[in-house]
Amino acid sequence: MILRCIFLGVRHRGELLINTFTTDRRFDAVALVDESVSVCRQAIVDNDWMDLPCYDDFSQALCDIPADAVVIMEGAANRAEAAREALKMGLHVYVANPLAPSLVEAIRVVQYAAACELSLVVDAPHRYGVTERTLAGWTREARHGALTGAIFTVAIPASETPTVWDRCAPDLCALLPIIGWGIDRVGEAHSNDAGVHATLMFRDGRCCRYEARSDRNLVELRLDFERASLRAVGSDTRNKCLELALPPAGFHSVGICDADDPDPRERFPKESFYRAVTQGGRVADDGHEHLQALAVVEAMQQAVDTGGTARVLRL
Repeated sequence: MILRCIFLGVRHRGELLINTFTTDRRFDAVALVDESVSVCRQAIVDNDWMDLPCYDDFSQALCDIPADAVVIMEGAANRAEAAREALKMGLHVYVANPLAPSLVEAIRVVQYAAACELSLVVDAPHRYGVTERTLAGWTREARHGALTGAIFTVAIPASETPTVWDRCAPDLCALLPIIGWGIDRVGEAHSNDAGVHATLMFRDGRCCRYEARSDRNLVELRLDFERASLRAVGSDTRNKCLELALPPAGFHSVGICDADDPDPRERFPKESFYRAVTQGGRVADDGHEHLQALAVVEAMQQAVDTGGTARVLRL
C-alpha cells in the first residue's frame, strides 16, 4: 500500500521529513502546504523535488487533493487544530511533538482520532538515535541489573517565556520511554531563564533528575544500574557517545556514537506510522503513549507553579 501524504510545513524538520518520506516507495507526496505558495515553490527548487501542488490554505488542500494521510510540522499553536481537521476528513495523522499546547487539548485530539478509527503518531526526533536506542535496550534487558536511577541533562534554547511545556515537552517525550512509564509524581521543580530542573519520582521510590539548561551546550543521559552506570554524552542530541562505568573504575567509551549510526531514518517513527495505518493497533509513539509523556510535563508545570509536588495523571 502506498500512502498519499499532504505535508503541512515544508521548512526545517518538515523539509527533512519530506526528503525522507519521499525516498520511501511506501509514501507518496501529493501536496505541500505552508504560509505561502512561494515558500513551497522555493522548497521544491532548493530540494530538487518533483513539481507538486502548493497551497497556503490547509483546508483547501484537504478538499482538493485525494490523500490518505497528512504530515503536520506546523507551529505548536496550530497543530491540534490541523490534526482535528485532517481527522475529520478521514486522514491519518503524523504530527510534530508536542501534539498540542496543553494536555487537555492533546487528550481531545487523541480521543477524536480513536473515535474516527484513524491513526495518530507523534514525531520523536530525539528518541531514535543509536545511543538512545542502546540505553533503552540495556534498560529492558537489565544487562547490568535493574535501573536504580537516572540523570538527564539537556541543552535548550534561551526563552523569554520559559514555560515548562514549551521548553521541555519535546525532549521529555523522547527520553521518558528510555526509562519506562512508571513516573508517579514530580518532586521539587524550578523554571527560570537559565533552564528547568525537576525530580521525577517512580512509584517504588527511584528518581530521575531532569535538568534542561540554556546556558551551556551539553547533553548527558545517565542511567545508574545495580552493577554499573551507562551514559550518552556529547555537545548536542545528535552527537553523543556511550560510556560505561563498572565500579570502582570510571567511565570509558564503549565505541557506540550517534555519528556512526548507519540508519539515520530511525530518528523518527516512520515505520510506526506506516504499520499503524496499514495494520492498526498500538505502536510506539502513538497518541496514547504521547499523552502519558505529556502528563509528566503537565505535572512538572504544576510543581513549578505551586512550589510543591504534583501527581502524574495516569492515562
